[in-house]
Amino acid sequence: MLRTILRRCFLVATALAIALPAAALERIQYTEDNREIRAICGTETAWEAKKRALGLESHGKNAAACPTEGVCDNPATRDATNTSAKTVRVIVHVINDGDGTPPNGVTQTTVNQAMAELNSDYAAHNISFNLVATRFHNDSKYYCLPNICGPQFGNRLAQLKSAYAETPSTALNIYVACMSTCGYILFGSGTFPWDPDALGTQGGIYMNSAAFGPGEKTLAHEMGHNLGLWHTHHGVNETSGCSDMCRENVHSSNDPNADLVGDFCKDTPATPTNYNCSNPSGTDCNGSSWGSTDFSNIMGYGPDNCVDHFTSEQGSRVHCWVSDAISSQLEQQCNDPAPNAPSGLLANANGATSIDLSWSDNANDEDGFNIERNGQVIASVGANVTNYSDGGLTCETNYSYAVNAYNCGGTSADATANGSTGTCPTATDVHVSAISMTTTTQGPWRRARATVTVVDGGGSPVANATVSGNFSGTTSGGVSGTTDGSGQVTLTSDKSRSSSYCWTYTMSNITGTGLNYDSGANVVSSGQVGNSCATAGPNVTVASLGVPHVLGVVPNPFVNATTINFALPTAAEVTLSIYSITGREIRTLISGSVSAGARSVVWDGRDDSGSDVAPGVYFYRLTGSGFNDVGRMAILR
Repeated sequence: MLRTILRRCFLVATALAIALPAAALERIQYTEDNREIRAICGTETAWEAKKRALGLESHGKNAAACPTEGVCDNPATRDATNTSAKTVRVIVHVINDGDGTPPNGVTQTTVNQAMAELNSDYAAHNISFNLVATRFHNDSKYYCLPNICGPQFGNRLAQLKSAYAETPSTALNIYVACMSTCGYILFGSGTFPWDPDALGTQGGIYMNSAAFGPGEKTLAHEMGHNLGLWHTHHGVNETSGCSDMCRENVHSSNDPNADLVGDFCKDTPATPTNYNCSNPSGTDCNGSSWGSTDFSNIMGYGPDNCVDHFTSEQGSRVHCWVSDAISSQLEQQCNDPAPNAPSGLLANANGATSIDLSWSDNANDEDGFNIERNGQVIASVGANVTNYSDGGLTCETNYSYAVNAYNCGGTSADATANGSTGTCPTATDVHVSAISMTTTTQGPWRRARATVTVVDGGGSPVANATVSGNFSGTTSGGVSGTTDGSGQVTLTSDKSRSSSYCWTYTMSNITGTGLNYDSGANVVSSGQVGNSCATAGPNVTVASLGVPHVLGVVPNPFVNATTINFALPTAAEVTLSIYSITGREIRTLISGSVSAGARSVVWDGRDDSGSDVAPGVYFYRLTGSGFNDVGRMAILR
C-alpha cells in the first residue's frame, strides 16, 4: 500500500528530553513489506509531561472544567481580539553536512518557496511572516538528527537549538535538518506559545528537511501550534476517553459549549484523527455519526494536497495568542530610514573551493547584512560583521557577489565585487578495501561497530579521510568519522537492548582535501552483523557463490536513496533494472560488463528521465546469462 500519511508533528519538550509513553503513540493504518510503518504526534502528551516535570499547572479551568493554558482559551477574549495585520519575524537555519551538502537539497530557493507557501496559507487571516535571515551551517553533528525511538533525538535537538538559536525573543527560529528513521516518522516539532521556552533558546520549530519546501503543509501545521492552535481532533483522540472533561462530541457550529472543549473552536467540527481527504466513519461517545467534518483543515491530518485553510475562530485564536504571549516576535512599527550601503567589497580566493569576502560598514543602525552570489541570497550575517567565507564552491570558477545592509526601514544599495576560486587540486582516488563488522555490549545494551579501511589506488592506507555511512536494521542512523594513520575508522551504531539483532552498515561517501571517492573500486561497500540476519550479508565470500547473487537492499523501505548490493563470482554481462509494481521498466542502473567481486549500486528514487518516482513498491531485477535475481523494495516520500 502506498504511503498516505504526508504530515506528522511532534511537539517535544526538548530541554527535558522527555520520552513519550508507548500509549501516546498513534498507529498509522498502512504497512510496507509486511512491516508496520508508524508515525506519532505526541503534542498533548509531551506538553503535559513537560508541565508535570516543571511543576506547572494549567492557568485555570473554564466553564466546562476543561483545563486552559491562558486567557485566549476564553472564547470571549478570543473573539474580542484585534485581528489587524501582524507579521512574525522568522530566521531559518539550514543544517548542511560538514562538507556543505544540503539536507534533502534544501537551498535558499527552497527556503524562499517554503516561506511563500506559509504566507499564502495564513494570508486570509492577516498573519504574515518576514524572513529576516537564512543561516546555512556546515555541521555534521546536527546535519541528520537521531531517530525518535530513543532519548537521543530530544537531547540532540536541544543541543542544536543551543548552538544556533538567534535572538529568539524577537524572531521565531526554524531549524531544517534531515533525520534518521526507525519505526516512526517525524516531520516536524514546534513549541506552544504558552510554553515557558517559547521566547527562549529551546523554542522555535524543527523541520525534517524531507517535508520542507513547496507543496508541503507541515510548516503551516507546525506554525499553527507555535501560534496557539491544537489539532482539530484534540477533543477526541487526545483525550482519555468519553468521560474526559475535554471530550468533544458532534455539535452545531454555533454551540457555545463547543468553545470550551477540544480545540476551543466551535467552528471546527468534532472529528477523530483522520488521514484521508474525506469524512471519517464511526460515531462519537453519544452514538452520533461524525457527519460533515473539516477534513481539509491544516490542523488536521489530511494529505498535503487536501488541507488548505484555517477557520475564522482559529484565526482569532492565533491573533490572541500572538498578541498575548509572543508579541516580541512581531515586526514593530518602524520610522527608521534604510541603512547606509557598505563599500569596498573584496572577494579573494581562499584555496580551490572558497572565496573570502570583506567590506566596510558605513552604517550604525543596520540589523545585519545580506550576502548574494550570482544574484541569489546565500546568507545573512549580523550587525557590525564585515566578513564572510563562502565555501563549497567549484574550483577555477568566477563568481559575482553583492552585499547590502538592512534594518526595519529597508535595504541599502549593494556593494559588488567579482572573485574566482583557486586552481583545482589533483585529486587522489580512494576506495574502501575492507569493512569489518563486530558487536559490543555494555550491561543490557548492544551496539554494532563497522571498521572501515580506506586505501588509494595503489593499496596504501589513506589518513584524514572523512568516511560517512548509514546503519540500518536494529537501530538506524547516519554516522561519520575520520581515518587514522592506518587508514581505518570505527563507526558505531545507536544502542539497543534487543536480544535479537541484525545491523547493516552501508557506505555513503568519503571526503577530504585532495581526495576523490571512487565507489566503483570498492572491494566491499557494506557489511552485516547479528544473530537474526535473514539473508547472507554483504561480507559473504564471493568465491563461495556459484552464480551472481543480490546480497541485500539497504535501507528498505527508504526515502531518498537506497543501495543494491550484489556479488559476481566471475566477470559477466549483466543488467540491473528497476520496475514499477505494474511491471513497467522505469530505470536501468547497469547494462554491460561487470568485473568479479562485490558491488554496490545506488538508486536515487528517480526514473530514466530524472524525475522522482511516486512512493510505493518497486522491484529490482539482476539478469545475465543463466541467472535472474528479483527482489522488492519500497519508497516512502
